[in-house]
Amino acid sequence: MLQIITTREELQRTINEAVRRAVEGVRLPQQQPSQSEQIKGIAGLARFLDCSQPTAQRIKNSGKIRYYQNGRTLIFRSNEVLEDMSNYKKRKSK
Repeated sequence: MLQIITTREELQRTINEAVRRAVEGVRLPQQQPSQSEQIKGIAGLARFLDCSQPTAQRIKNSGKIRYYQNGRTLIFRSNEVLEDMSNYKKRKSK
């Protein structure tokens, strides 16, 4: 039987070091981006962009933003709309 005599502080440092080494090898999963809000229809897009429905329709028809279609329902993803509008403004200002 092996007996080790140590102080409380030395024991605490040894434990902390062992935990630190163990944790260094662990890779935490990357945080998933928050789920993008789905915007349904031109009326929903108009509310999201704070514009009129005809303006929202023109933006959709122009191809500036991505959208998906489920039957007759148009679906926009809020993060994609913001990204596409931002990219379009950057291209236009050059």
